[in-house]
Amino acid sequence: MMDELLEGINENEHLKFIVSLDNNEVNPMLYNCTEWGDLYSEYGDFGNDPMILNGDEDLDGDGYPDNYIWNMLSPATTYSAYAFIDHNMVVRYMFETPNLYDFQYNYIPSMLDDLYGCTDDNASNYDDSAGIDDGSCEYYITGDINLDGQINILDIVQLANMILSDAYQESADLNGDGNLNILDIVQLVNIILGG
Repeated sequence: MMDELLEGINENEHLKFIVSLDNNEVNPMLYNCTEWGDLYSEYGDFGNDPMILNGDEDLDGDGYPDNYIWNMLSPATTYSAYAFIDHNMVVRYMFETPNLYDFQYNYIPSMLDDLYGCTDDNASNYDDSAGIDDGSCEYYITGDINLDGQINILDIVQLANMILSDAYQESADLNGDGNLNILDIVQLVNIILGG
């Protein structure tokens, strides 16, 4: 199962698989870097990078390492835990037991969908949580109420209809006061007349 999962991960440059080397024993042994590397090789090499999650910090002062990161990513006390961390470093999913189908068709696609979006903050559909621009940015022309790429009498008619029906569209609020009214029509007429 792990080989199939890694094959899917390796096909996408935006995914990274990391194995944690934990030392989750009651009286843990201390390892040097070479010993950690040997332990990693012993558990199997999946073409990924080892990462040591357990720190030796004793922040709570009880005389034992806190293992804060391990505890945060482990949904239970059993080994092994799986965690999906998104491009904003937010832990999105945690599991004790992997399910290949869910990994491939639910969790990974969901995270990848959230990764892409419009990253240009000048665009009307800017997505501040997107990490990679997907070319979907849209730029509205000020005064183009009906979004046909032109500013003309049809936009005035559209704006008047919106005012009469109490509809609201942010791009139609030309003076930015949160209301659609005659002041927006006046501003639109001025845009059309070049004033």
